Amino acid sequence: MKRLFSPAFLALAAICFFLPFVSISCNASALQEGLGGLPVPGPTPIPDLPTGEVEIVSATGWEIVSGAEVEPSEEFADLAELGGEVTPSESEEFPGRIYAILAFAIAILGVGVSFLRDRIGAISALVAGILGVLFLFLLRTSISSDFGQAGLVGFEVSFELGWWLSLLFFVAAAGFAGWAIASARTPPEYAAPPPPVPPPVPPPVPPPGGAPPPATPPGGAPPPPPAAPQEPPPPA
Repeated sequence: MKRLFSPAFLALAAICFFLPFVSISCNASALQEGLGGLPVPGPTPIPDLPTGEVEIVSATGWEIVSGAEVEPSEEFADLAELGGEVTPSESEEFPGRIYAILAFAIAILGVGVSFLRDRIGAISALVAGILGVLFLFLLRTSISSDFGQAGLVGFEVSFELGWWLSLLFFVAAAGFAGWAIASARTPPEYAAPPPPVPPPVPPPVPPPGGAPPPATPPGGAPPPPPAAPQEPPPPA
């Protein structure tokens, strides 16, 4: 039964790639200041101008893996068009996509190799869980550092439920695999030797020239010693 935990967690980690993974948002006020103030046509300001936090784009893990085009949200599209500086054109590939591909592939391959017999399956699941955690953190670092180096004012990268659940299931798969390895039985070749068998006790040897002494009845007193032979009477 313990062998089934790690493959199940790796499968759940792969399923979580179809949930929201990463979202990018911006502060509308900070963006307006960065653009030098949005030009407002006409004598009066536009009443439905986005304010506060505006989500730019949200992508699932599978969209990052497949490189699918993710369209920006309508609010950000309106804000960008009014600014005249940012145009929501074709979406670019997410930075660190290779790490998302590797993490997803590790989850799928780990499900298959985890069913191998003996310790090989458990060790494979342990390695898959550790590599999955590593690639998810490399993806997070790559995306965060890419936006940090761009120097975009008011932009924020958030990692959503899918990323966190996938990380949790990778950790659980590695943990249960390590537990299975630690609690595995010792192989027969390394088992402790059985205790030595005492040598058989030889039967008692009768004294030379006579009958063996009678055995003592169990639970009773020893028999009386045999009477001494009587000498014949002297002749008259």
